[in-house]
Amino acid sequence: GLIPALTVHYISQKYHLSLFKGLAVWAAIVVSGLIILPIVGFDYVAYIVTKQHDFINHMNEAQAGSTIAMEKIESSFMGVLLFSPEALANTLIKPLIPKSMPEVLLLIENVILFVFILISISNQKKNKVNSSTWTWIIAFSFTLLLLIGTTTPVLGAIMRYRAPILIVLIIALSEFLPSKISELTK
Repeated sequence: GLIPALTVHYISQKYHLSLFKGLAVWAAIVVSGLIILPIVGFDYVAYIVTKQHDFINHMNEAQAGSTIAMEKIESSFMGVLLFSPEALANTLIKPLIPKSMPEVLLLIENVILFVFILISISNQKKNKVNSSTWTWIIAFSFTLLLLIGTTTPVLGAIMRYRAPILIVLIIALSEFLPSKISELTK
């Protein structure tokens, strides 16, 4: 996730691309990688599907506490692509109705994250900040959130695995926060 994100950030800065154009470049980089990887012998679809199946099997054996229902992905590019909305929901929205204290914490974390993002977006529009930063943040976060949500059926594990993304988001978005909040995060 980091290489495509940094590449698109560099291209966006060099050519002064809008957020939309930057994300289009990111999509082109990702699609190019998805085409090239099987040619050089890395079957990413089989890898992702295997990781998801391994995690589901491990979850069933270990009887994890905060599991979410997750269908097994069809072993094809379209199967992985069609699972993407559920993957994002797994990492960004669930649990909608918490059943335990860790799930309550995850729900609170999700609400704080969305409020933080909304404040940053509204402040970014006022300050006319360069869109290459937003492109990098979205590209990096989106890639990792998709991978985490696709392979991980346990909310506690999702919470741990997405922690680096939250750190990147907080650091990167703190630039766009109103000055009083921004001073607290520095």
